[in-house]
Amino acid sequence: MDKFTKEEIKAINKTAFNFGLKGINICSNITRNAFRIKPIVITREIFTSTIKNLLPNIPVSAFDRKYYLATLADWENIIQHDFIDTKKYFTDFFDCDNFGFLFSSRAAYLYHLNSCGAVQGNILDPKTRENKFAHIFNIIVTADKKCYLLEPQTDKLIEIEKGKDLIIGNWLYVPTFCYYF
Repeated sequence: MDKFTKEEIKAINKTAFNFGLKGINICSNITRNAFRIKPIVITREIFTSTIKNLLPNIPVSAFDRKYYLATLADWENIIQHDFIDTKKYFTDFFDCDNFGFLFSSRAAYLYHLNSCGAVQGNILDPKTRENKFAHIFNIIVTADKKCYLLEPQTDKLIEIEKGKDLIIGNWLYVPTFCYYF
């Protein structure tokens, strides 16, 4: 069998790449259609005020004019079927920021939902309130205008209630900045 030339290998790789991209798009459409999410649409002003009502001292950066909100049941279904929590954590190149931004981006790409933000914050010890480390996680706004904190590495979800600590396991989450895109 003859070896392939560099040009032939380049052409094969380009074809494989294009085939892979087409497959991603087809699978994305299948996934979106399987969930049949019927979002409600609200303005940026209503969206940000919903978050600020629960987290009044946290800056919220909302880049879109309209926000598409799904029910809690829809979000729980998305979270249950998402694979991000199965990914391995690698310091610096696939760590908390990648988990948080990837979950938000996949929600927007796959389900046309931009109501899941990537949130910068700190993790504290819930007993001593000692700062453990900086962290990125998600805050989801649902169709009933409630907010939920999602830890994308574990799929743990808790409702945000005004004045109540945000604790999952032995981590106390303290949001410092919300990005919605």
